[in-house]
Amino acid sequence: MSYTVKDHIKKAKRVLEKNWTGSYTMPASSLYPHQWNWDSGFIAIGYSHYDTRRAITELTSLFKGQWKNGMLPHIVFNKDKLGQYFPEPDFWQAHLAEGSPEDILTSGITMPPVHAMAVLKIYERAKRPEETLDFLRWIYPKLIKMHRYFYNYRDPEGVGLACIRHPWESGMDNSPMWEKVMKSWDIPKKEIPAYERLDTKKGVSPE
Repeated sequence: MSYTVKDHIKKAKRVLEKNWTGSYTMPASSLYPHQWNWDSGFIAIGYSHYDTRRAITELTSLFKGQWKNGMLPHIVFNKDKLGQYFPEPDFWQAHLAEGSPEDILTSGITMPPVHAMAVLKIYERAKRPEETLDFLRWIYPKLIKMHRYFYNYRDPEGVGLACIRHPWESGMDNSPMWEKVMKSWDIPKKEIPAYERLDTKKGVSPE
């Protein structure tokens, strides 16, 4: 059986519908039940093709977790789904950092800023662009703040090239290019906090 582009689109829509929580889309319902920064950006672009309102809701939910310094965390945690993923808020302890959200649980790192592109696609593909204007007015200053965060805090050499502080911030978590760097670090085992990966117990998600 050969699949057409339309078949793939239908399948993608089914996955998004299955993983929709009412305010955001889980990247994978069993492995990744919270809201991920990069994932939501690309998911919103997907929704922009056929559901403007849901695309807007996706990004609105994500940006509610933005820090005061402009950083958009790589995870916004769902309090109703804690205990299904590691590391969670108790490990990150982001609430101890100055400027972190007071009532929203997040991680303490970020991801590449794809969200301005997502917002543009939402506007361009909306059947009634005028209905996106309130959203654009709300999110525009947040996008500016996010990009200023990279400019002010992630360009230590002042060369216009943002740096990352954790491999996960690259969006290429499992890339072998990190192996050499990681192996070069000599960290005493006693200094590594206790942890237990939960994703390895669930196998590869079909989503």
